Amino acid sequence: AGGVGVEYILDKWAAAYPDDAGIYERRFLYNFAKGRSSKVEERPSRNYLGEEPVLVLNDQDGNPVYYYEVPVYDEEYFGQAIKDIEVAIRLAPEEIEYRFDKISALMEYEGGSPDMTSAELMSLIDYNFAAHPAWTYSGEPFSAEDFSHSIQEYCYSLFKMGTSSSLEHFRSISARMSRHEPRNADWVANEGAYLQKAEKNYKKALKCYNKALKMDPDNYAAKQNISIIRRLQKLESKSKNKQ
Repeated sequence: AGGVGVEYILDKWAAAYPDDAGIYERRFLYNFAKGRSSKVEERPSRNYLGEEPVLVLNDQDGNPVYYYEVPVYDEEYFGQAIKDIEVAIRLAPEEIEYRFDKISALMEYEGGSPDMTSAELMSLIDYNFAAHPAWTYSGEPFSAEDFSHSIQEYCYSLFKMGTSSSLEHFRSISARMSRHEPRNADWVANEGAYLQKAEKNYKKALKCYNKALKMDPDNYAAKQNISIIRRLQKLESKSKNKQ
């Protein structure tokens, strides 16, 4: 009865205030949460889509068995949630929080194959640099630097997932941002991270990191990943010498 009551109240408010984008965001949040559940699945590795297992048990041979909590969505509720947030975006096109709501929902829904997520991010990036909207976030001014940092956070999420699909999208989005912000070292470092993780091409990755450090000597990702590669190279060298 409580769920029906919430739906009734939200529908009533939307009918009374059809131009209030905030009402549609609340409908989005309600439908997204209402349609989301989870299940526990067994996976073969310690890391799944960048997440730690909720439970680790040992089989009869002593080998670890990893269990992960995986989200499950009711398609009807999820579809309605996306429709609701799209109405909010249409009513308040410069309120970027609504666009982030949609992107984050798609990312969680798609998991390791974030095609719709990537398309939405690409569209947002193109719109940002073509139209130069006066963005707000929860009604407060949202700067160009804020925009770049937010896209980088999404890139980090894609990278953390670690699937071939998410890594390709991580690279594509970073490249798109780099074209618009050629002096931003983060996007150069991202290319290095892709080369390091997806292709294991440490030589090219180091070139990217060194380029990023020339642009920004304090770039954390570039410095950390150079250290990681140097350690890996030392270990590989020691292993070859032992052989």
